[in-house]
Amino acid sequence: MASFKTGWMDPEETNYLSGLFQQIVEDCKTELPLFDELISKSVKLQTQLVSTVTFFGSFLDTAQKLADCAVDSKGCSSDIGNCLERIVSRHRVMEVHMKTLTSSLADCLTVPVQTKLENWRKKVVQLDREHSKQVKKMRTV
Repeated sequence: MASFKTGWMDPEETNYLSGLFQQIVEDCKTELPLFDELISKSVKLQTQLVSTVTFFGSFLDTAQKLADCAVDSKGCSSDIGNCLERIVSRHRVMEVHMKTLTSSLADCLTVPVQTKLENWRKKVVQLDREHSKQVKKMRTV
């Protein structure tokens, strides 16, 4: 069982805890720019994915037109057209997955982190100020 002391902590323990808290606040301040970078990179990735999905869809549309043309032809070209249709239909699934990834990136990472980041900044600054005031007050007592 832990024993509880009444009154103030001894100066050594106070200094240790104060230093530990200050290190945590400094770590938070260091990490905030990294969150900015994460948001920036995720927005760029999202833009690139949107572009890739658009061109990939366009490519599949053209391949589908080619497959339709080959299916309607006579001879062995219709077999090639059927094979190409199967390939295109399987790749449409990949297009849907890429669209899902793009929207998930925005909805589950970029937007939530971006909305909370400013709040985190304010909270870290507030905790730092409050801690400084309390440490000064404790040292004067």
